[in-house]
Amino acid sequence: MTDQKPNEQASQIDSPAAPAVENLTRSLSWAETIRSGLLAGLGVQSSSNRERDFQQGSVMRFVAVGVGLTAAFVLSLLFLVKALVN
Repeated sequence: MTDQKPNEQASQIDSPAAPAVENLTRSLSWAETIRSGLLAGLGVQSSSNRERDFQQGSVMRFVAVGVGLTAAFVLSLLFLVKALVN
């Protein structure tokens, strides 16, 4: 048995970690996934957001966002080079 008093056990149950369990069941929206992809691509993603992404994010959604952002980056570079050359 533990040497904790009932009040101490109740305070542990009502800890701030309890709402975090509720967030684990919710998946990331497309907007949150795109924002995470942009921030990660720039290298400024916070560790808490990265952990949230691994816990709540869908792998296929992140792959789709990564491919889309990479394609947009390459196309913007091509457009910029063409505009500067002409």
